[in-house]
Amino acid sequence: MSKTPRTDEHILHHGNGNWHPSAFVLASFARQLETELAEARAEIERKDETIDACSIMLSARESLTNKQSKLIEQMRELLQLKNAILGHCRFVTYPPKKIIEKLEKIEAALLAAERGE
Repeated sequence: MSKTPRTDEHILHHGNGNWHPSAFVLASFARQLETELAEARAEIERKDETIDACSIMLSARESLTNKQSKLIEQMRELLQLKNAILGHCRFVTYPPKKIIEKLEKIEAALLAAERGE
């Protein structure tokens, strides 16, 4: 099987006067092939650009996921710290109301962040 079956179908054979046959195709067919090649190359370039954009988006998403995981871990640590502070406040007869309110706000914010709100 030929690597160029379409071209082979369009070859015109012609004796050049010295009885050495030459083969050629019409310019219109050559232009058609060149146009198709340019279109194929443009499509490949568009797809390469799409792949590059997707790659950038995936990288950004991975980075964001890593940052989110680290943030959630920090929030869990803060929640443990808040619980420790509350535990120490229990030994105080009347812990300051403002401290308890702030700790409750911290806990609510941490839990909301962990749920993705």
